[in-house]
Amino acid sequence: MRLPLIDGLRGYFLLMMMVAHLALVDPFLSLFSHHKFGYVEDAQGFVFLSGFVIALVYGRMLQKTSFRHMQVKLYARVRQLYIYNFASLAVVFALSYSTFQFAPEVRHMANLGGNVWQDVVLSLLVIDGPLYVDILPMYICFMLLTPFVLRMLWNDGFLTVIAISVGVWVIAQSGIFNWFANYITAFLDLQVEEGLDMSLYFFRWSWQILFMGGLVAGALYARGKLDLSRLHERRFEQLFHLSLIGVFFFLLLKISLMDRLAWLDPDAALLHTSLSRSNFGLLRLANFVVDTYAFVYLAVVGPTSRNGLIRALGKVINAVFSWTPFRVLGQNSLQAYALHVVLVYLVAAAVFQFGIPVGSGVGDAILIGCWAILFGLSFAKARGRAR
Repeated sequence: MRLPLIDGLRGYFLLMMMVAHLALVDPFLSLFSHHKFGYVEDAQGFVFLSGFVIALVYGRMLQKTSFRHMQVKLYARVRQLYIYNFASLAVVFALSYSTFQFAPEVRHMANLGGNVWQDVVLSLLVIDGPLYVDILPMYICFMLLTPFVLRMLWNDGFLTVIAISVGVWVIAQSGIFNWFANYITAFLDLQVEEGLDMSLYFFRWSWQILFMGGLVAGALYARGKLDLSRLHERRFEQLFHLSLIGVFFFLLLKISLMDRLAWLDPDAALLHTSLSRSNFGLLRLANFVVDTYAFVYLAVVGPTSRNGLIRALGKVINAVFSWTPFRVLGQNSLQAYALHVVLVYLVAAAVFQFGIPVGSGVGDAILIGCWAILFGLSFAKARGRAR
């Protein structure tokens, strides 16, 4: 079952990922990214929605067939993910260790070091990966556990899954998993001054709360236990108003930490930990929750709201994120994600090799060109499926 809004959101997140990852060419359009308004980013939404969609597709497969059938189909998807991850890695390593002038710069950008075999092995084992080739390895790890999580959810083990996921996230905030990863890195005598190691960027013990949250929400929706029409009730409107306060709080926090203003010290221990991107700190989690609730409320209740502004916002959200190009891109998110990685590194190689000037419209032309390639691939693949 396809949900147009979900597909559209995934497509939008892919485009915004391209904006963030092409920071090297400094496109003016990046000023309009939602990153400027808080701490909810494309990767977070992408991970959550992936869990949601997986629960819809494979949870219903579990319900209609058997655990074994669902597991085989899901692991076939994992193999597909690994193939695309391998292809992305092949391009990045080929560029990084080529004999061209750009190679050292690309290698530095990718966080690869002098020990090429260490970097290759850690990447192939999905323990770590070059810059921007880190989401697919995280998905693969999560999806290996997904069949067992889905079985728990379809056996009404919602509270158990939530408790385990939150518990693991809380423990991860203490830094114990990171300490263990660093200990393994030292024990194996891995080169850590530069290159890949065991520490990981998107720390999976923390980021799993997004994927598991998506699985729980998707399972509830698939089983008819998540009735979004209830959002029209008065109490949920009050929660919406509270979520708006949260949205503005994080906007103000973002502004307060800007380099130009520096109203708050970003290096303060509490802020640094709570806003950790790699460890997905408490404030980032809270920002994600309030933004998600506000968005869902506007999408569901907004179009029929008595309030003119909310009604207009609800209609805009449904129109924009149901736009066909966004939906088609979202339906081909795996291929589009892998292609976006390749495009980012090809652009970087060209900039380093030929000294292409950035900014002043050049960055925007490059960005729009990359968007066009992503849309072109997605429509071509959709047309191929329709034949």
